[in-house]
Amino acid sequence: LGSLVTLIEGGALPTMKARALARQANNIAGINVMDAARLPARPDQTLLMTCAMNGQADALRSCIQHGRLDVNQQDSQGMTAAMWAAASGHMNTLIALIESRKIDFTIRNQQGQTAKMLAQAQGNIAAAQLLDAAEQGLARMYMQGAN
Repeated sequence: LGSLVTLIEGGALPTMKARALARQANNIAGINVMDAARLPARPDQTLLMTCAMNGQADALRSCIQHGRLDVNQQDSQGMTAAMWAAASGHMNTLIALIESRKIDFTIRNQQGQTAKMLAQAQGNIAAAQLLDAAEQGLARMYMQGAN
């Protein structure tokens, strides 16, 4: 499954072939990566971003677990998967991204907004609070590890 996700992310597979391989992977792994999360609508968006935008937490977790994907990759607007999840208010996908412990909370999009700022701007207060708590928790972990 990891190689399938990598091939799809890299754009190496045509859409029809990617869907056929995804169905096979679903049968083998018991997960629904491609059917749960449509292929990216724009070429600059990753599968993680698509999962985040559509609230597909299980597919997102599978992609992170089985693929070598950069959770902090930005699209042409400077948006990351965490930003899309936060702006969309998809708490489960946001939690899955935070659980990966790979999120860079300081990344800003082209408008200068972080994921937390986007959540606040969209009225997704719970997402903003979750991001704030996660960011503070990670900062505490790093400080404790330095001592």
